[in-house]
Amino acid sequence: MNPVGQSAEPGAPGLSPTVMERLRGEYGAEAVELQCQALRRHGAVVDDPALWLGAALEGQFKFMPIEAVTACPCGSTASVLLSRFVFWNLLGLRQCSACGLLFVSPRLTAQAMTQHFEEHYHDPAHPEHWGQRRLPIFRDVLRILRQLEVRRVFDVGAAYGHFLHFLDLHGLMAEGCDVAGATVQWGRDHLGVRILHGNLGNLGLDPGAYDAVVSLDTLYYVTDPLDELERMRHLVRPGGHVVLRLRNGLWTLRKARREGAKPIGRAVLPSEHLWAWTPATLGVLLPKVGLELRWVEPAAYSATMGAAFWAMLVGLNRSLLQLGVPILTQSFTAIARRNA
Repeated sequence: MNPVGQSAEPGAPGLSPTVMERLRGEYGAEAVELQCQALRRHGAVVDDPALWLGAALEGQFKFMPIEAVTACPCGSTASVLLSRFVFWNLLGLRQCSACGLLFVSPRLTAQAMTQHFEEHYHDPAHPEHWGQRRLPIFRDVLRILRQLEVRRVFDVGAAYGHFLHFLDLHGLMAEGCDVAGATVQWGRDHLGVRILHGNLGNLGLDPGAYDAVVSLDTLYYVTDPLDELERMRHLVRPGGHVVLRLRNGLWTLRKARREGAKPIGRAVLPSEHLWAWTPATLGVLLPKVGLELRWVEPAAYSATMGAAFWAMLVGLNRSLLQLGVPILTQSFTAIARRNA
């Protein structure tokens, strides 16, 4: 990490003239000034200007707007930095000191996230593969929906609409939305699904219109998860359910502790993710928006484990859950109910 001096130059907040001169000699004055302009635009969001500027000059990232998270959704403003990583910019992974939720701060702004999903996230050359590889997830969630006696479903973050199409084929009435316009259009054109372009904040959907809202690996991406969960609750009828499939943040925490020894480590969660959930941290938030957590179970599907070994782990975890032991598998599904 580069040293921080006593006096600062206007071009590089917090950096000493000696450090600036060394950087100009190593990278050239024009390159240093260009990155200093980006650093000034970020302002106080960058908490370590020396580290940021050094990484930028080494070409580790390009400028994308970032913001700081000043409070955890649980309400606490106390957190600790676990590690730093690069995803379009220099970001950090923090852990809430009150509830233990892992979250990214600094992180990409909501506008930058939308731009990334529109331009980079989906693979327009192979949309069929997107749905095919997620079939085990679709079957698992359909089992839960049938258990809940659900008829009408809304899928948040539906991508190309493969899950909507799957539900249609199995006799359920399904609609959904996604922020990526190209994927929405593909789903309409090729699958004939009812899919809207946008997010829950701008679609103007009727309250209480659905038996269940499903979010399959999407709650990581929203900048305000409390608001998103509240909008999901608003969409389901009283007694209806919200079904959330999520990666298990226990594994993220383990990797973050290892990467935290480096000034800039590897990303310990998928790069677009803003949150790393566990059943415990999710359980803190749901009551805040009027949702009751009914149960949590290990989620089916593993890309790396054999089917028999995976089935054994799922069965083991269901037994451990009855004893209050945390879920150990890589993903989990949480089922919550709107009581009023």
